[in-house]
Amino acid sequence: MKKRFLLIAALALIAVLSLSLLAACGEEEEGEAECVIIFADSENNIVAEYKLTTTQKHLEGALRELDEKEASLAITNNSGYIEGFACNGTVYGSAARNEYALLFCDDEQYTNPVWGTIELNGKTYASAAVGAADLPVKNGGTYVIAIRAF
Repeated sequence: MKKRFLLIAALALIAVLSLSLLAACGEEEEGEAECVIIFADSENNIVAEYKLTTTQKHLEGALRELDEKEASLAITNNSGYIEGFACNGTVYGSAARNEYALLFCDDEQYTNPVWGTIELNGKTYASAAVGAADLPVKNGGTYVIAIRAF
């Protein structure tokens, strides 16, 4: 009887610990992240650079938040695709001129340098392997939106 009780107690403890572990693994990071968002023209000149503290989990939300906060900035977003941006009234990126905004970052987990890199201020950023809607905002991360002509 005592062995049976110990066995049931041990199984119950294992079940509770397993469920706790599964719940913890499924949770996304909570809290704020401070990141840097850089906008560059087609010649790799930095047009604007912002430090943003955000609770947004993905870059698309952080960009939307930044767009709302900064009067001098306007980001053109079409169904999650960043088409271009305007800074202090100057428009960067135009489908009519075959210019498009590409996303680069310093998070190696979400980049593919084979797709291209950009060097700004002596640091190299690789092309993002996912779009802004899927790119997690990480504390200390740097994200670059750069115009490229095709």
